Amino acid sequence: MTNYTQRAVKGFFWVFLMTMLGAVIGYVYRMVLARNLTVEEYGLFYSLYAFMSLLFLFRGLGMGQALVTYISKYIANEKLSEAKIVFNYCVKIIGATSVVLATSALILSKYIAIHYLHSVELVFEVRLFSLLFLFQGIDQTMAQILTAFQKHFKYASFQFIRQILSLIIVIPLLKFGLKIQAPIFSYIITSLTLLVLYFSWFGKKLIPKIKRINKNKSITKQLWTFGLPTIFASLGGLLLQNIDTFMISILKTTSDVGIYNSAVPISSILIYVSTAVSTVMIPMTSELWAKKMYTHLKEGIEQIYKYLLLVTLPLVGIITILSKEIVILLFGKQYIAGGAVLKILIFAGLMGLLSTTNFNVLFAIGETKKIAQYTLFGGAINFLLNLLLIPALGLKGAAITTVIGYTLMFVLGFIHVKSKTKVTFNKGHFLVIFIGAITTAIGIIINSQFKINNLISGALFVLVLAIIYCSILITTKTVTVKEIKELKSKFIS
Repeated sequence: MTNYTQRAVKGFFWVFLMTMLGAVIGYVYRMVLARNLTVEEYGLFYSLYAFMSLLFLFRGLGMGQALVTYISKYIANEKLSEAKIVFNYCVKIIGATSVVLATSALILSKYIAIHYLHSVELVFEVRLFSLLFLFQGIDQTMAQILTAFQKHFKYASFQFIRQILSLIIVIPLLKFGLKIQAPIFSYIITSLTLLVLYFSWFGKKLIPKIKRINKNKSITKQLWTFGLPTIFASLGGLLLQNIDTFMISILKTTSDVGIYNSAVPISSILIYVSTAVSTVMIPMTSELWAKKMYTHLKEGIEQIYKYLLLVTLPLVGIITILSKEIVILLFGKQYIAGGAVLKILIFAGLMGLLSTTNFNVLFAIGETKKIAQYTLFGGAINFLLNLLLIPALGLKGAAITTVIGYTLMFVLGFIHVKSKTKVTFNKGHFLVIFIGAITTAIGIIINSQFKINNLISGALFVLVLAIIYCSILITTKTVTVKEIKELKSKFIS
């Protein structure tokens, strides 16, 4: 068990560290866009991004997810020939579908520009997006391969390099006078650069050295059985993540899309946490399940719930209290309306993180059909409620529906995980939630007495809340000094 715990702690640490550094760069990237584009142009870019994400949903037909799970499984059992079969087959399917979808988008570019963006002048931007999603499919596949082989540091550095390259490239493009073409070109150039940097290393260092690859119908059947349901899970996920932007662009204006997308990236900070968890959790859970180490798996999942709540609840509290100030700081006063949206969306981020944790477990043990059902249900509810609440409540309505959708997904996912692994949401978890709520309440009182209007006062406010939070955790023995030392030793050793 110690070996698995050490791997989990080390893996999560590096992925989390590099992911959060990448997140900071990502926020700087959005700040640069927001301050160099008008609110309408900023909204137009993300309207197009949301639409193309829906179109490219079928890229890979679920083979990317199958690649992560089955390579982990075969490597754990030292079946390198089978791992090579999985790798070759999945990569071919992903490549073929990416080309077909990109070609289709290029052919339909004029139709999309006229009927969705309502401007024939944006045909060029639609075509650029088609190429962008083709190249992003390549580096997404490389990231999935690193995850499958549990190369956590390599995965984390890969994602960080992607973020920082995008930022370095977009700044001069904006200075040269490009508008929404600037972020598109920056992403395309970044993807091509990553391909050049990593491709040869993948072939020499990572992929199993098996000269002859025999066809195996049994394995390919398993891949399709596993992979196809994940398309519907991805559809539900996109309905939750992008349908708000898509429907706001139809029911409201592109300026409203811009305002809404000032809140989305901040609330998505918890998604970065879930990315780090997923990268470590999926292949390791798959390995433990394959080896029938059910007790270790149960204990590990319960610990993950606890530490996720420990880390994220104070963050949720701080963002809730300072939502308006955070939006103004990052995007400017023209986006101030996004503060009210962020106050709601941050809870969608929290529920999304917890539901993703459940789905990581189900994904790793092969329950992809259940993931698809629960995600589609949450996405469908989000879509239907958007039709009602966006006209009635505007951007706040879109945020509320997202919270509801993710909450339903979490409840359904947890019930199923519990039935499979006997995992429980124990008193310790509820104590963490209670302490987080108490700390947030204290923060609201402090904020009402002392106006926080600059970086120094904001930093002091966060420091005071952190001290209060940690003090309560230690006093109530929710976290012990011994526990901290054990985690430290598992990372260092």
